[in-house]
Amino acid sequence: MMNHLLSRALNSLIKIHANKRDLDLLLKFITFLNLIKKATICSPQKLFVWPFKDCIVTSDFYGLRYTYYLPKGYDFNIYLNPYFHEYDVIKFVYHNLTTGDVFLDVGAHGGLYTLLAGKIVGPRGKVLSFEPNPINLILLRLNVMLNKLNNVIIIPKAVNDKAGKVTLYYSSMRTALTSSLAKAEKIIEVEATTIDDVIALNNCSLNKKFIKIMKIDVEGMDFKVLKGASNTLNKTYLVIVEQNTFEVRKLLLDKGFQITTLYPSGYLLAVNKNLGMDLANLQVAGIK
Repeated sequence: MMNHLLSRALNSLIKIHANKRDLDLLLKFITFLNLIKKATICSPQKLFVWPFKDCIVTSDFYGLRYTYYLPKGYDFNIYLNPYFHEYDVIKFVYHNLTTGDVFLDVGAHGGLYTLLAGKIVGPRGKVLSFEPNPINLILLRLNVMLNKLNNVIIIPKAVNDKAGKVTLYYSSMRTALTSSLAKAEKIIEVEATTIDDVIALNNCSLNKKFIKIMKIDVEGMDFKVLKGASNTLNKTYLVIVEQNTFEVRKLLLDKGFQITTLYPSGYLLAVNKNLGMDLANLQVAGIK
């Protein structure tokens, strides 16, 4: 376990590069400080966001390379580093997506999962990337363009159990924590949709396709997202949910899923038994 953690920490430093040498050294220094903070069970709000000038960063995740824009004063140095943030979840996605698959990224932020999935599924696959935060959307679109991912469809809306409007709170420095529940310095009203409504759209061309993985991380609204995805769940093989709660687990169990937990993140993993999936066939470290 200790060797694994050390290897991951080392990769978070040497596999992530800024486009200029001086900024690359600074990026590694900030990441090193955050590794120390994280080792002391520091909350995400106390980690260092990027304090220097804007730059382009390249990430190498087990040979799969993607680039992203790192703006001054933002938290992308934390949440777009796959070795530092949600490593067990991103590694599971990496191992279980293949060419031609469909991936749903609900709560895309700056695009960590969207970029990785877009590279994996290729031109025959599709990624639906849901993100309502207006700041995140600008940077998400830029990151998709930087990686020339024509297979990504960005849905600039919140996801709920019904269409309408929702109020979101967010901080300009902590854009990963956009929430309709936890109040923050900025507030905005945005359009909301449901996953079922988006999938059913004719111009989406996904209404007859199966979903390989649906990943949900929407700061406490995960259950409502699942309620609005009832039809889509019937044709989804794998579901990953940040809110590993009783109501989420019950909903998925009632839909015929087998559930477990990814460690150390604590994310819920559900596999659709009705589609012939079984946990025994998913031999990936971090499943318990």
